[in-house]
Amino acid sequence: MQEKSNHDRIFYIICGIVLLLAFLLLLRAVSPLFDGIILGVVFAYVARPIKRKLTVLGEVLSSAIATLCIIIPIVLIVILGISEAIRQLIWLSSKQEEILSKTLGLLGSDLVPADITNMIHQRLPEILDYVTPILHSIISIETTINMGILLLNVFVLIVVAYYLLADGSKIVTAILKLVPLGKEDVALQYIREVDDIIAGIYVGNFFVALLIGLLSVPFLFAFKVPMVALIASLVFLAALVPLLAKWMIWVPISIYLFYTSGIYPAIAFFILVLIFIDVAPEFFIRPKLIGLTSKIHPLLLLLAFIGGGITGGIAGFFGAPVLVGILVGSYNVYTMSEKEEETEV
Repeated sequence: MQEKSNHDRIFYIICGIVLLLAFLLLLRAVSPLFDGIILGVVFAYVARPIKRKLTVLGEVLSSAIATLCIIIPIVLIVILGISEAIRQLIWLSSKQEEILSKTLGLLGSDLVPADITNMIHQRLPEILDYVTPILHSIISIETTINMGILLLNVFVLIVVAYYLLADGSKIVTAILKLVPLGKEDVALQYIREVDDIIAGIYVGNFFVALLIGLLSVPFLFAFKVPMVALIASLVFLAALVPLLAKWMIWVPISIYLFYTSGIYPAIAFFILVLIFIDVAPEFFIRPKLIGLTSKIHPLLLLLAFIGGGITGGIAGFFGAPVLVGILVGSYNVYTMSEKEEETEV
């Protein structure tokens, strides 16, 4: 009997090791798609209120419409943003000599000696001729690979968002089947608590991004920046996924203002948006508002967003707050169960 028990233990240990290795290999295999998977979860939570309004249409159709309602506007913004970025790069390449001359003229001869100015003018074409082939080689290989992975992540994002909306209840049922008998109520309470917290984090983040996009509009109008609606939409998208970096929007606009209005409007615009659109929302508004929607302390959220973003990129930015939510949910369920036991006693 004892020998049989030992054999059973060895069998379970081997099974555990095999399962662990299989899980680690699976994580390694899907690691290039982490961004798409995490963003799919994010957009599923954002689209869920829309799906609930359309439940009369059925699970499949309501989930598909809700997913498209979130994905299509974002894809359109990205396409328009990329086309505008290409147009601006073409404009910059055609105006580089004028911009350089204007820059050196504004800096003044006292700050930039004449010999340095002449050297820059003489060497700039040589530098460009040397750098351009290198950039082309990078673009032709690395950019192609990255674009392929990006498109694959977008596809994964859409698929994950749709299936989470359509089959979310089935996932919960599958999890509950693994729970020991008699613990189903506690497990369901825990799942609901964590679900509410994660929904608060992601939906709160969506509204913060929307608020940041709206906050940028007065600054764009004040400095007479063209295409306000498109730029505000790009700011919203950059705020939704902050690691896309809003400075990628502010720097080209500042260069445009420098070329059209002078150095002082360009500097003023950059400083103002840096303070009121970047620093203030990211360090104060985002943690506070998401803290209200998710019932997590703003400090924990701030550390999770920053630390997760630095460590894991886009997946880390959205994944780390979820881990905090899971821990907080566990604490909430434990304290609630303790209070219920004390009340019964």
